[in-house]
Amino acid sequence: MVSASELNSAPAEQVSASINASAEQINALCDKIEDIASYVVSIKNDQSQEHSSSDTRQSLLETVTSTFVHLRQLNRKLHEAKVALNAQVVSLKRKTDDLGLYVENRKREMAYIQRDIDSTKKMETIYQTIDIIPEDEFRANAPEEFKTGNDTHHTLMLGRLRYEIRQREVLMESKAKAKEMRDSLRQDKRRRVEKLEKTDIRLQNYVKSLSQLGRSFGVVSDDEKNPSSGDTSGTVVEGSNRPKETEKFRDSRDVGSSRVGTPQM
Repeated sequence: MVSASELNSAPAEQVSASINASAEQINALCDKIEDIASYVVSIKNDQSQEHSSSDTRQSLLETVTSTFVHLRQLNRKLHEAKVALNAQVVSLKRKTDDLGLYVENRKREMAYIQRDIDSTKKMETIYQTIDIIPEDEFRANAPEEFKTGNDTHHTLMLGRLRYEIRQREVLMESKAKAKEMRDSLRQDKRRRVEKLEKTDIRLQNYVKSLSQLGRSFGVVSDDEKNPSSGDTSGTVVEGSNRPKETEKFRDSRDVGSSRVGTPQM
């Protein structure tokens, strides 16, 4: 793209000065030719011997010839200077057109950017209503990496948003760790419940084993003494032999516990 500094007029001024100098020389030659023409006319009017000699005519012819040769040289030089000047004018015109087009494009870009700025100012964005860390807390607690370069409101808001993202990432990590801990506690609880259920089943089996062992020795439990149906055929009559049977059952339980397969806890 052509800059304004490139549009200097020095070459054009040089060509114009050369043309002016050539024009002055041509004017001088024209004046000289007019003098020669006047001299020739005066010779034709004057038929004296002095003006009609061959030497005078030869000298006049040489003067006229050299003058015309010089005139043609100046004409050629003037033509070359004119061509160079036209080329310079065309080049400067092209550069001027390019510069004008560049300026027009820049004006259009500025107008487009200004429309974007105006529409952005009128647009309602999510960060205007999002719940983020207040500015005072941000300035007090945020690290320096988030506060450097916050010279404008835009850069300050960007720094606050980056700090908010960092804080939320930390919270998400804490939430993930808490979730893992919760899942681990749930698994521990599930294992404990399963262990308690197995222990309850083992206790029930142990009670059943003890009941069967007691019935094998003729000892009836309290549940069998008071059945819900009211049948008392299986009850033991109170008498003097009951304490002895109880002691016999206790002794038999102590002695035979090594033979009976009780459930292992």
